[in-house]
Amino acid sequence: MVQLKKNIKLVVSIGICALTLLLWICACSCSNQYVDKDGNNKAQPIEISLLKKSSIKTIVPSERNTFFVMNNGSLLAVGDNSAGLLGQNDYEEYDYPVEVQLPERIKLVAASGDFAVAVSESNNLYFWGSFPDWAPKPQADEDGNVPFYAMVSSSSIISQICLSNNHCAYLVKEGDVYTLGLNIGQLGYENSQEHYDQVYSAFRVIATADTISYIAVSDTATYMINSLGQIYGASRNDNYELCLQEAAADYALISQEYQFVTATTAGSNLFALTSSGDVYVCGSNANGVLGVNSSAESISQLTRINFDTADISDVQGSKAGTVHFLTTDMDVYACGNNEDGRLYTRDRNEMVLSPSQVRIGKATRLYCGGTAIYYLDNNRQLYAYGENTYGQMPNVDSQREFVAPERIYASVK
Repeated sequence: MVQLKKNIKLVVSIGICALTLLLWICACSCSNQYVDKDGNNKAQPIEISLLKKSSIKTIVPSERNTFFVMNNGSLLAVGDNSAGLLGQNDYEEYDYPVEVQLPERIKLVAASGDFAVAVSESNNLYFWGSFPDWAPKPQADEDGNVPFYAMVSSSSIISQICLSNNHCAYLVKEGDVYTLGLNIGQLGYENSQEHYDQVYSAFRVIATADTISYIAVSDTATYMINSLGQIYGASRNDNYELCLQEAAADYALISQEYQFVTATTAGSNLFALTSSGDVYVCGSNANGVLGVNSSAESISQLTRINFDTADISDVQGSKAGTVHFLTTDMDVYACGNNEDGRLYTRDRNEMVLSPSQVRIGKATRLYCGGTAIYYLDNNRQLYAYGENTYGQMPNVDSQREFVAPERIYASVK
Protein backbone atom coordinates (compact mmCIF):
# COMPACT_ATOMS: atom_id res chain seq x y z
CA MET A 1 0.00 0.00 0.00
CA VAL A 2 2.83 2.40 0.88
CA GLN A 3 4.55 1.62 -2.43
CA LEU A 4 1.27 2.23 -4.30
CA LYS A 5 0.90 5.66 -2.70
CA LYS A 6 4.48 6.52 -3.69
CA ASN A 7 3.80 5.43 -7.26
CA ILE A 8 0.63 7.57 -7.39
CA LYS A 9 2.51 10.62 -6.06
CA LEU A 10 5.23 10.06 -8.65
CA VAL A 11 2.72 9.86 -11.49
CA VAL A 12 0.95 13.00 -10.27
CA SER A 13 4.27 14.89 -10.00
CA ILE A 14 5.29 13.84 -13.48
CA GLY A 15 1.87 14.89 -14.81
CA ILE A 16 2.09 18.33 -13.19
CA CYS A 17 5.58 18.85 -14.58
CA ALA A 18 4.51 17.78 -18.05
CA LEU A 19 1.46 20.08 -17.93
CA THR A 20 3.60 23.00 -16.73
CA LEU A 21 6.08 22.38 -19.55
CA LEU A 22 3.27 22.18 -22.09
CA LEU A 23 1.76 25.47 -20.88
CA TRP A 24 5.17 27.13 -21.00
CA ILE A 25 5.72 25.92 -24.57
CA CYS A 26 2.27 27.16 -25.60
CA ALA A 27 2.88 30.53 -23.96
CA CYS A 28 6.19 30.92 -25.73
CA SER A 29 4.77 29.90 -29.08
CA CYS A 30 1.76 32.20 -28.66
CA SER A 31 3.91 35.16 -27.64
CA ASN A 32 6.07 34.71 -30.72
CA GLN A 33 3.34 33.79 -33.18
CA TYR A 34 2.26 37.30 -34.11
CA VAL A 35 5.43 39.35 -34.54
CA ASP A 36 6.82 41.13 -37.56
CA LYS A 37 10.15 40.39 -39.23
CA ASP A 38 11.97 42.69 -36.78
CA GLY A 39 10.56 40.87 -33.77
CA ASN A 40 8.11 43.60 -32.79
CA ASN A 41 4.75 42.62 -31.35
CA LYS A 42 1.81 42.91 -33.69
CA ALA A 43 -1.90 43.13 -32.99
CA GLN A 44 -3.43 39.96 -31.63
CA PRO A 45 -5.88 38.17 -33.91
CA ILE A 46 -9.56 38.63 -33.10
CA GLU A 47 -11.80 35.63 -32.98
CA ILE A 48 -15.08 36.08 -34.82
CA SER A 49 -16.97 34.36 -32.06
CA LEU A 50 -20.14 32.29 -32.10
CA LEU A 51 -21.10 33.90 -28.80
CA LYS A 52 -24.13 36.14 -29.24
CA LYS A 53 -22.61 39.10 -27.40
CA SER A 54 -19.68 39.22 -29.84
CA SER A 55 -21.33 37.94 -33.01
CA ILE A 56 -21.53 39.90 -36.23
CA LYS A 57 -24.16 42.60 -36.61
CA THR A 58 -23.38 43.42 -40.24
CA ILE A 59 -20.67 42.98 -42.88
CA VAL A 60 -19.33 45.77 -45.10
CA PRO A 61 -17.02 44.57 -47.91
CA SER A 62 -15.01 47.11 -49.93
CA GLU A 63 -12.60 46.80 -52.84
CA ARG A 64 -9.72 45.42 -50.75
CA ASN A 65 -11.10 44.96 -47.24
CA THR A 66 -13.96 43.57 -45.23
CA PHE A 67 -15.32 45.25 -42.10
CA PHE A 68 -17.37 43.48 -39.44
CA VAL A 69 -19.54 45.56 -37.12
CA MET A 70 -20.01 43.40 -34.03
CA ASN A 71 -22.97 43.29 -31.67
CA ASN A 72 -20.72 44.35 -28.81
CA GLY A 73 -19.81 47.60 -30.63
CA SER A 74 -16.33 46.57 -31.77
CA LEU A 75 -15.26 46.98 -35.40
CA LEU A 76 -13.14 44.23 -36.96
CA ALA A 77 -11.28 44.46 -40.25
CA VAL A 78 -9.35 42.13 -42.53
CA GLY A 79 -7.53 42.64 -45.84
CA ASP A 80 -5.21 45.30 -47.25
CA ASN A 81 -3.44 47.61 -44.80
CA SER A 82 -1.29 49.62 -47.23
CA ALA A 83 -3.43 52.70 -46.42
CA GLY A 84 -3.85 51.82 -42.74
CA LEU A 85 -7.46 50.72 -43.13
CA LEU A 86 -7.06 47.97 -40.55
CA GLY A 87 -6.89 50.73 -37.95
CA GLN A 88 -3.71 49.66 -36.13
CA ASN A 89 -1.90 52.99 -36.63
CA ASP A 90 0.60 51.22 -38.88
CA TYR A 91 0.92 49.78 -42.38
CA GLU A 92 2.00 46.25 -41.45
CA GLU A 93 0.49 43.20 -43.11
CA TYR A 94 -2.04 41.17 -41.12
CA ASP A 95 -3.43 37.90 -42.41
CA TYR A 96 -6.09 37.66 -39.72
CA PRO A 97 -8.96 39.87 -38.47
CA VAL A 98 -7.98 42.67 -36.10
CA GLU A 99 -9.99 45.20 -34.16
CA VAL A 100 -9.92 48.75 -35.53
CA GLN A 101 -8.54 50.85 -32.67
CA LEU A 102 -11.24 53.50 -32.45
CA PRO A 103 -12.05 55.03 -29.03
CA GLU A 104 -15.80 54.30 -29.04
CA ARG A 105 -18.33 51.58 -29.72
CA ILE A 106 -19.26 51.55 -33.43
CA LYS A 107 -22.70 51.10 -34.99
CA LEU A 108 -22.14 51.93 -38.70
CA VAL A 109 -19.25 51.82 -41.18
CA ALA A 110 -18.70 52.60 -44.88
CA ALA A 111 -15.56 52.26 -47.01
CA SER A 112 -14.39 53.25 -50.46
CA GLY A 113 -11.08 52.17 -51.91
CA ASP A 114 -8.45 53.13 -49.35
CA PHE A 115 -10.62 55.34 -47.11
CA ALA A 116 -13.24 54.54 -44.46
CA VAL A 117 -15.67 56.21 -42.06
CA ALA A 118 -17.39 54.77 -38.99
CA VAL A 119 -20.18 56.13 -36.81
CA SER A 120 -20.04 55.60 -33.06
CA GLU A 121 -23.00 54.95 -30.79
CA SER A 122 -22.68 58.56 -29.61
CA ASN A 123 -22.92 59.75 -33.27
CA ASN A 124 -19.32 60.78 -33.79
CA LEU A 125 -17.89 60.13 -37.26
CA TYR A 126 -14.37 58.67 -37.50
CA PHE A 127 -12.44 58.91 -40.78
CA TRP A 128 -9.21 56.99 -41.44
CA GLY A 129 -7.06 55.60 -44.24
CA SER A 130 -5.58 57.54 -47.16
CA PHE A 131 -7.26 60.91 -46.63
CA PRO A 132 -8.49 62.61 -49.85
CA ASP A 133 -8.19 66.39 -50.16
CA TRP A 134 -11.84 66.94 -49.23
CA ALA A 135 -11.86 64.84 -46.07
CA PRO A 136 -11.46 66.01 -42.46
CA LYS A 137 -7.88 65.57 -41.26
CA PRO A 138 -6.57 64.24 -37.91
CA GLN A 139 -5.95 66.88 -35.27
CA ALA A 140 -3.32 66.74 -32.55
CA ASP A 141 -4.55 66.30 -28.98
CA GLU A 142 -3.49 68.49 -26.04
CA ASP A 143 -0.31 66.43 -25.68
CA GLY A 144 0.62 66.93 -29.32
CA ASN A 145 -0.20 63.36 -30.34
CA VAL A 146 -1.85 62.92 -33.74
CA PRO A 147 -4.24 59.94 -33.99
CA PHE A 148 -4.61 57.89 -37.17
CA TYR A 149 -8.23 59.04 -37.48
CA ALA A 150 -10.15 62.31 -37.78
CA MET A 151 -13.32 62.83 -35.75
CA VAL A 152 -16.40 64.91 -36.61
CA SER A 153 -19.40 65.18 -34.27
CA SER A 154 -23.08 65.16 -35.16
CA SER A 155 -25.76 66.67 -32.96
CA SER A 156 -28.35 64.27 -34.39
CA ILE A 157 -28.75 60.49 -34.37
CA ILE A 158 -27.15 59.11 -37.54
CA SER A 159 -29.12 56.24 -39.09
CA GLN A 160 -27.15 55.64 -42.32
CA ILE A 161 -23.66 56.44 -43.62
CA CYS A 162 -22.43 56.30 -47.26
CA LEU A 163 -19.01 56.95 -48.77
CA SER A 164 -17.75 57.37 -52.34
CA ASN A 165 -14.37 58.32 -53.72
CA ASN A 166 -15.58 61.92 -53.96
CA HIS A 167 -17.85 62.51 -50.99
CA CYS A 168 -19.48 61.33 -47.80
CA ALA A 169 -23.20 61.48 -46.98
CA TYR A 170 -25.15 60.58 -43.89
CA LEU A 171 -28.83 60.42 -42.96
CA VAL A 172 -30.14 61.42 -39.55
CA LYS A 173 -33.18 60.14 -37.69
CA GLU A 174 -35.12 63.36 -38.36
CA GLY A 175 -34.89 62.68 -42.12
CA ASP A 176 -32.20 65.18 -43.16
CA VAL A 177 -29.20 64.37 -45.37
CA TYR A 178 -25.74 65.88 -44.87
CA THR A 179 -22.86 65.80 -47.36
CA LEU A 180 -19.28 66.98 -47.76
CA GLY A 181 -16.65 66.36 -50.41
CA LEU A 182 -15.48 67.34 -53.87
CA ASN A 183 -18.52 68.80 -55.59
CA ILE A 184 -19.05 67.37 -59.05
CA GLY A 185 -22.80 67.85 -58.75
CA GLN A 186 -23.52 65.13 -56.20
CA LEU A 187 -23.46 67.16 -52.97
CA GLY A 188 -27.02 68.41 -53.42
CA TYR A 189 -26.35 72.13 -52.96
CA GLU A 190 -24.81 74.87 -55.11
CA ASN A 191 -24.92 72.59 -58.12
CA SER A 192 -23.99 75.20 -60.71
CA GLN A 193 -21.02 75.58 -63.03
CA GLU A 194 -19.09 77.98 -60.79
CA HIS A 195 -19.36 75.55 -57.87
CA TYR A 196 -18.23 72.43 -59.76
CA ASP A 197 -14.92 70.97 -58.61
CA GLN A 198 -15.11 72.96 -55.39
CA VAL A 199 -14.15 71.27 -52.12
CA TYR A 200 -16.60 71.45 -49.21
CA SER A 201 -14.82 70.11 -46.14
CA ALA A 202 -17.65 70.64 -43.63
CA PHE A 203 -20.95 68.80 -43.63
CA ARG A 204 -23.93 70.78 -44.92
CA VAL A 205 -27.58 69.75 -45.08
CA ILE A 206 -29.35 69.18 -48.39
CA ALA A 207 -32.31 71.52 -48.07
CA THR A 208 -35.17 69.20 -48.99
CA ALA A 209 -38.73 69.74 -47.88
CA ASP A 210 -39.10 65.97 -47.54
CA THR A 211 -38.39 63.52 -44.76
CA ILE A 212 -35.74 61.23 -46.21
CA SER A 213 -35.78 57.55 -45.23
CA TYR A 214 -32.93 56.07 -47.32
CA ILE A 215 -29.80 57.24 -49.16
CA ALA A 216 -27.26 55.76 -51.58
CA VAL A 217 -24.20 57.25 -53.27
CA SER A 218 -21.91 56.71 -56.22
CA ASP A 219 -18.83 58.76 -57.14
CA THR A 220 -21.07 61.03 -59.22
CA ALA A 221 -24.47 61.02 -57.49
CA THR A 222 -26.38 61.06 -54.23
CA TYR A 223 -29.79 59.39 -54.16
CA MET A 224 -32.52 60.02 -51.60
CA ILE A 225 -35.82 58.20 -51.03
CA ASN A 226 -38.45 60.10 -49.08
CA SER A 227 -41.08 58.75 -46.70
CA LEU A 228 -43.56 58.44 -49.61
CA GLY A 229 -41.21 56.27 -51.65
CA GLN A 230 -40.33 58.99 -54.17
CA ILE A 231 -36.70 59.07 -55.29
CA TYR A 232 -34.50 62.13 -55.80
CA GLY A 233 -30.97 62.50 -57.10
CA ALA A 234 -28.18 65.06 -57.06
CA SER A 235 -25.70 64.74 -59.93
CA ARG A 236 -24.21 66.52 -62.91
CA ASN A 237 -26.07 63.84 -64.85
CA ASP A 238 -23.23 63.17 -67.30
CA ASN A 239 -24.14 59.46 -67.38
CA TYR A 240 -27.93 59.88 -67.13
CA GLU A 241 -27.81 59.21 -63.40
CA LEU A 242 -31.01 61.29 -63.15
CA CYS A 243 -32.65 59.66 -66.22
CA LEU A 244 -33.68 62.22 -68.84
CA GLN A 245 -33.51 65.22 -66.54
CA GLU A 246 -30.80 67.81 -66.76
CA ALA A 247 -28.66 68.53 -63.73
CA ALA A 248 -30.68 70.63 -61.29
CA ALA A 249 -29.58 73.56 -59.17
CA ASP A 250 -29.50 71.26 -56.16
CA TYR A 251 -31.34 67.95 -56.61
CA ALA A 252 -33.99 66.58 -58.94
CA LEU A 253 -37.03 64.32 -58.65
CA ILE A 254 -36.26 61.11 -60.55
CA SER A 255 -39.59 59.36 -60.12
CA GLN A 256 -42.79 59.60 -58.14
CA GLU A 257 -44.56 56.91 -60.14
CA TYR A 258 -43.40 53.99 -57.99
CA GLN A 259 -42.95 53.43 -54.27
CA PHE A 260 -39.24 52.81 -53.75
CA VAL A 261 -37.79 51.35 -50.56
CA THR A 262 -34.03 51.04 -51.19
CA ALA A 263 -31.43 51.99 -53.80
CA THR A 264 -27.86 51.09 -54.70
CA THR A 265 -25.25 51.84 -57.37
CA ALA A 266 -22.60 49.92 -59.30
CA GLY A 267 -20.79 52.84 -60.90
CA SER A 268 -22.46 56.01 -62.19
CA ASN A 269 -25.90 54.46 -62.20
CA LEU A 270 -28.99 53.73 -60.15
CA PHE A 271 -30.72 50.53 -59.07
CA ALA A 272 -33.96 51.32 -57.22
CA LEU A 273 -36.10 48.63 -55.56
CA THR A 274 -39.85 49.08 -55.21
CA SER A 275 -42.10 47.81 -52.43
CA SER A 276 -43.62 45.34 -54.92
CA GLY A 277 -40.24 43.70 -55.66
CA ASP A 278 -39.36 45.34 -58.99
CA VAL A 279 -35.97 46.91 -59.79
CA TYR A 280 -35.68 50.01 -62.00
CA VAL A 281 -32.36 51.21 -63.42
CA CYS A 282 -30.72 54.05 -65.32
CA GLY A 283 -27.25 55.47 -65.92
CA SER A 284 -23.94 53.93 -66.94
CA ASN A 285 -24.19 50.38 -68.31
CA ALA A 286 -20.51 49.39 -68.30
CA ASN A 287 -20.17 45.62 -68.75
CA GLY A 288 -23.94 45.38 -69.10
CA VAL A 289 -24.33 45.84 -65.36
CA LEU A 290 -27.82 47.36 -65.59
CA GLY A 291 -29.19 43.93 -66.47
CA VAL A 292 -31.51 45.00 -69.27
CA ASN A 293 -29.91 42.66 -71.84
CA SER A 294 -28.09 45.49 -73.57
CA SER A 295 -24.46 46.43 -74.11
CA ALA A 296 -25.39 50.10 -74.64
CA GLU A 297 -23.01 52.53 -72.96
CA SER A 298 -25.80 54.02 -70.86
CA ILE A 299 -29.56 53.90 -70.34
CA SER A 300 -31.30 57.28 -70.23
CA GLN A 301 -34.77 56.18 -69.09
CA LEU A 302 -35.84 54.52 -65.88
CA THR A 303 -36.13 50.91 -67.04
CA ARG A 304 -37.46 47.83 -65.26
CA ILE A 305 -35.26 44.72 -65.12
CA ASN A 306 -37.16 41.65 -66.32
CA PHE A 307 -37.24 38.89 -63.70
CA ASP A 308 -40.33 37.16 -65.08
CA THR A 309 -42.29 36.08 -62.00
CA ALA A 310 -39.51 36.53 -59.41
CA ASP A 311 -39.85 39.28 -56.82
CA ILE A 312 -36.68 40.94 -55.50
CA SER A 313 -36.20 41.49 -51.78
CA ASP A 314 -32.71 43.04 -51.93
CA VAL A 315 -30.35 44.49 -54.54
CA GLN A 316 -26.70 45.43 -53.95
CA GLY A 317 -24.17 46.95 -56.32
CA SER A 318 -20.41 47.27 -56.02
CA LYS A 319 -17.61 49.38 -57.50
CA ALA A 320 -16.34 46.19 -59.13
CA GLY A 321 -19.04 46.75 -61.77
CA THR A 322 -21.33 44.00 -60.50
CA VAL A 323 -24.80 43.87 -59.00
CA HIS A 324 -26.49 41.09 -57.03
CA PHE A 325 -30.19 40.42 -56.50
CA LEU A 326 -31.86 38.33 -53.81
CA THR A 327 -35.35 37.03 -54.57
CA THR A 328 -38.16 36.33 -52.13
CA ASP A 329 -37.57 32.64 -52.94
CA MET A 330 -33.99 33.01 -51.62
CA ASP A 331 -32.35 32.66 -55.04
CA VAL A 332 -29.41 34.92 -55.95
CA TYR A 333 -28.88 36.49 -59.37
CA ALA A 334 -26.07 38.70 -60.65
CA CYS A 335 -24.99 40.62 -63.75
CA GLY A 336 -22.18 42.85 -64.95
CA ASN A 337 -18.44 42.27 -65.00
CA ASN A 338 -17.79 38.52 -64.97
CA GLU A 339 -14.03 38.57 -65.60
CA ASP A 340 -12.42 35.36 -64.33
CA GLY A 341 -15.91 34.02 -63.61
CA ARG A 342 -16.12 36.17 -60.47
CA LEU A 343 -19.93 36.29 -60.52
CA TYR A 344 -20.14 32.50 -60.23
CA THR A 345 -23.25 32.58 -62.42
CA ARG A 346 -24.71 30.05 -64.82
CA ASP A 347 -23.94 32.53 -67.60
CA ARG A 348 -20.15 32.18 -68.08
CA ASN A 349 -19.69 35.15 -70.46
CA GLU A 350 -17.28 37.91 -69.39
CA MET A 351 -20.19 40.37 -69.50
CA VAL A 352 -23.45 39.08 -68.04
CA LEU A 353 -26.08 41.35 -69.62
CA SER A 354 -29.15 39.91 -67.92
CA PRO A 355 -29.46 38.64 -64.36
CA SER A 356 -28.13 35.09 -64.22
CA GLN A 357 -28.56 32.76 -61.27
CA VAL A 358 -25.54 32.45 -58.99
CA ARG A 359 -24.58 28.84 -58.29
CA ILE A 360 -24.70 29.00 -54.49
CA GLY A 361 -28.09 27.54 -53.64
CA LYS A 362 -30.47 29.35 -51.32
CA ALA A 363 -29.48 32.50 -49.42
CA THR A 364 -31.24 34.57 -46.79
CA ARG A 365 -29.00 37.64 -46.86
CA LEU A 366 -26.32 39.27 -49.04
CA TYR A 367 -23.31 41.51 -48.32
CA CYS A 368 -22.04 42.56 -51.75
CA GLY A 369 -20.45 46.01 -51.62
CA GLY A 370 -16.95 44.83 -52.53
CA THR A 371 -15.00 42.27 -54.51
CA ALA A 372 -15.56 39.55 -51.90
CA ILE A 373 -19.21 38.47 -51.73
CA TYR A 374 -20.70 37.27 -48.45
CA TYR A 375 -24.04 35.55 -47.93
CA LEU A 376 -26.01 33.59 -45.36
CA ASP A 377 -27.41 30.29 -46.54
CA ASN A 378 -30.84 29.04 -45.46
CA ASN A 379 -29.26 27.59 -42.30
CA ARG A 380 -27.85 31.04 -41.47
CA GLN A 381 -24.31 29.85 -42.06
CA LEU A 382 -21.92 32.45 -43.44
CA TYR A 383 -20.12 31.92 -46.77
CA ALA A 384 -17.83 34.03 -48.94
CA TYR A 385 -16.66 33.83 -52.55
CA GLY A 386 -15.05 36.01 -55.19
CA GLU A 387 -11.80 37.96 -55.10
CA ASN A 388 -9.42 37.37 -52.21
CA THR A 389 -6.27 39.04 -53.58
CA TYR A 390 -5.78 41.09 -50.42
CA GLY A 391 -6.87 38.45 -47.95
CA GLN A 392 -10.21 40.16 -47.45
CA MET A 393 -11.84 36.86 -46.46
CA PRO A 394 -11.00 35.91 -42.87
CA ASN A 395 -9.23 32.58 -42.41
CA VAL A 396 -8.99 31.99 -46.16
CA ASP A 397 -5.52 31.65 -47.70
CA SER A 398 -4.66 35.00 -49.32
CA GLN A 399 -2.69 33.17 -52.02
CA ARG A 400 -6.04 32.06 -53.44
CA GLU A 401 -6.99 35.12 -55.50
CA PHE A 402 -10.43 33.85 -56.50
CA VAL A 403 -12.35 31.63 -54.14
CA ALA A 404 -15.40 29.46 -54.74
CA PRO A 405 -18.05 29.64 -51.98
CA GLU A 406 -16.35 28.75 -48.71
CA ARG A 407 -17.75 28.58 -45.20
CA ILE A 408 -16.70 31.38 -42.87
CA TYR A 409 -17.04 30.24 -39.29
CA ALA A 410 -18.84 33.16 -37.73
CA SER A 411 -22.23 34.05 -36.37
CA VAL A 412 -24.39 36.78 -37.89
CA LYS A 413 -27.26 38.51 -36.11
